[in-house]
Amino acid sequence: MKPFITSALHFEELETGRSDYLAYWVGRYRRTGAHLFQAKLKFSRGVRYLVAGSYQQPRIEQIVDQCCRYGNFSARPYQLGQPSNGSTDPCVWALYRQCCAEKGFDPTALILETYPGWEQRPDWDWSELDDQAAWEGYDSPPTWDTAALEALCISLQSIHRQVLGSALLDRVAGQESFFGE
Repeated sequence: MKPFITSALHFEELETGRSDYLAYWVGRYRRTGAHLFQAKLKFSRGVRYLVAGSYQQPRIEQIVDQCCRYGNFSARPYQLGQPSNGSTDPCVWALYRQCCAEKGFDPTALILETYPGWEQRPDWDWSELDDQAAWEGYDSPPTWDTAALEALCISLQSIHRQVLGSALLDRVAGQESFFGE
């Protein structure tokens, strides 16, 4: 599981893992030595998600306990348009990648065009995002019709990628067959 913080300048990755019920990442802040962990604990109808700090590196048992006590619940399988709480990002990205693949777009190229100089190609490990999203659970629409595309744009907006949603709409609008014309 990749952390929500992608800057290796500030955090040193110490441990990461995923089992049938737990996905986690533990890092240490380079300046102070404080630890940060991100965890998702899987239940039958969703995940509990927590990002928390610790002065010492937490053990797996502590991560599970903290996630059970203080984690925010997020329903799964993830549905297009479902509000985001920070845990839904991999599901939204997996759906974005699926839409792009069906429409014949390179998902990374569209991100780079939309945010020039802001994103870098190595930052996008689609196989890892897809694996994490599959572990969490999400529903794909049967077809990427207008309603599904609009719901995807709502999902992208909920993870602060509204401009990417607009760029995707613009790109798809050039495909007349998408709108049944």
